[in-house]
Amino acid sequence: MALASESDVGRACMIQLGFLPVLLQLAFHHAPPPPWDQRHVEEEKEEEEELALQCALGLLPSNDPASPQLDCLNVLRNEASLASFVRLLERGRARAKAGLCRLLETIAAAQSTQMLALVAAASPRVWQALLPLLRHEDGHVSCAAVRAVAAVCANEPARASAIRHGAVAALFKLLAWSSSSASEKKKTTIGGGGGAATSSALAAVEALAASEAGARAVAREPGAVRALVRHVFMMSSTNEGGEHAVAALLAVCRESRAAKGEAIAAGVVTQLLLLLQSQCGARAKAKVRALLKLLKSV
Repeated sequence: MALASESDVGRACMIQLGFLPVLLQLAFHHAPPPPWDQRHVEEEKEEEEELALQCALGLLPSNDPASPQLDCLNVLRNEASLASFVRLLERGRARAKAGLCRLLETIAAAQSTQMLALVAAASPRVWQALLPLLRHEDGHVSCAAVRAVAAVCANEPARASAIRHGAVAALFKLLAWSSSSASEKKKTTIGGGGGAATSSALAAVEALAASEAGARAVAREPGAVRALVRHVFMMSSTNEGGEHAVAALLAVCRESRAAKGEAIAAGVVTQLLLLLQSQCGARAKAKVRALLKLLKSV
């Protein structure tokens, strides 16, 4: 692990020598649990798995979804390995949970692991373990989890499963939790990555709302339209979150007349006009104008 982190040459050599698939097999090796009186054996095994996972993450090619080296991640298509992945996601320590979320994000984005991403998205246990992490007390975990959810939801075939397993409700709970002024502790928990976490959550909502079922699910979610309106005009350097919120509102309002009225009542027109006057890009402004035109009918 030290060799991989200290030197690009060392990392490249370890990848070339085939360390990555070996580490993945160690991290997700399935073995029957030990007898009840040997729980220390299980704890040692989990520590070894977490160490192997961290080493494997250190070898993953960064920002290169087309890298052929990512093909070895398909080892997780094995049912036992996927079960081991879920077990670590459920029971691992915070660092392991964050690492697994990063791994899932990579799987969802990589070209060579699209089938694996769909297998993971189809698993109820993956969602049951992943969605609660959106509001984990450790900010690194919650930020990694929301990025993983956004990456999975970016794949159109995975969206139906995400909606079915409660992703819409979980994402809006995260948005409410991260923006709440009731507890300064909650703000600092997501903090450091707070803006990024919010933007990723809104990107996931936009992706889900792009489908008819997703737009209906958002329209039905209590407080969802008002939450999106609150995030339309977000003071930031890129305002990516605001653009995601506008795109999601556009999809939802096309699907639901009630959502149009709710958005107007929540003050969306004022927010949209503020966004038009801001430094947002041409793509965001085109979405704003499309939404304003749609709302004129109401």
